[in-house]
Amino acid sequence: MDAAAVLPAPMARMTVAAPVTASPPANTPGREVWPVASSAMIHLGQSPSPETGKTDKSLPLAKQTIDILALLEEKTRGNLTAEESKLLSTVLYDLRMRFVQESR
Repeated sequence: MDAAAVLPAPMARMTVAAPVTASPPANTPGREVWPVASSAMIHLGQSPSPETGKTDKSLPLAKQTIDILALLEEKTRGNLTAEESKLLSTVLYDLRMRFVQESR
């Protein structure tokens, strides 16, 4: 696996979730978002589980994970930089669209 597939990337290009042990540098905007977003991708069945390597879909867990990100967005509103706010809203939009697609 090349480094580009492991490092966090914009969700639109993300095909493989970053391993749980990998995290962006401390100064990266939205570093708290990537592990949760990766978890949502795993629950949507769009990335393999880091523990098993298998791709399993669990829409209830995906919804719960997306709801956690939405709660983070709500509770941090007004306290984020413009870049962090844009990242969080973009990730949430992408995950919600993927959820709708997987729900069909």
